[in-house]
Amino acid sequence: MLRLILPGIVLLLSIFSGHTQKVSEYKFSVLSTNNGLAGNFVTTITQDHKGFMWIGTENGLQRYDGRRFLTFKNKPGDPQSLPYNVVENIYEDKKQNLWVITSDDRIGQFNTGYFTYKEVPVPGIKKEGLMGIKHLVEDKDHHLFLAIEAQPKSFYQYSEKNK
Repeated sequence: MLRLILPGIVLLLSIFSGHTQKVSEYKFSVLSTNNGLAGNFVTTITQDHKGFMWIGTENGLQRYDGRRFLTFKNKPGDPQSLPYNVVENIYEDKKQNLWVITSDDRIGQFNTGYFTYKEVPVPGIKKEGLMGIKHLVEDKDHHLFLAIEAQPKSFYQYSEKNK
């Protein structure tokens, strides 16, 4: 009797073990200045439509492709370089524009093809009025909004006409 039951149990176990999913193991690896990160203090991160990771640090903007970093920093005298090395926020809008906010309270678009920066002024406000934590968000109709915490004038809508 045991000779008949044992092969049946082995058969059932082999059938069910073939249908179970293997549990994937995930592991975090440290990315630091030792392997190319511009600074160990990361302030913001986003992924663009091409799959690149854009990382803001206290020492520049970086593009990461999964293997290596490209670093973009302020170059004195070059108005198309990042205006300041401390990056507070990065946002890619639905039109695939990469927006960068630096801690010197400048907002602009970073051209990911030519690696150039163009500041986008906030009309009717002095640079000092941009002090505070800033957020960019886009609605379903592709309207881009800037919110600045703790400011009397704290909510703005971007218009391409005002470029």
